[in-house]
Amino acid sequence: MRFLTANELSEDPSDLVANAARRAVAHLSHDTAAFAAAYLVVNGLVKLLVVGGLLRRRAWAFPTALVLLGGFIAYQGYRVALGHSLPLAVLTLVDLGIGWAIWREYRMVRQPKVRRQEPR
Repeated sequence: MRFLTANELSEDPSDLVANAARRAVAHLSHDTAAFAAAYLVVNGLVKLLVVGGLLRRRAWAFPTALVLLGGFIAYQGYRVALGHSLPLAVLTLVDLGIGWAIWREYRMVRQPKVRRQEPR
């Protein structure tokens, strides 16, 4: 975290965000910090790939997104239960909201288009 915040703190030693980030990870071991970083990168990349399919309204993207998101939510819920991590709990709530939005959109996409009858 030091390399991410060093430049900002050299310009403004009282920077609220940089100091909060540094304090948040100060207690983490190197292995834990590396795992957290890798998890967030993989999580973000998977979501970006699926979002591409969702934006193109590809049929495969909706169930894929829901399954992957469900996996992330299950794992995050397990980790929150073990360690009571507030940031991970917030990420899980955000993922639940995204999952709900994807499900809602998927239901609308799956519904057959209703043809409008012209009056005679």
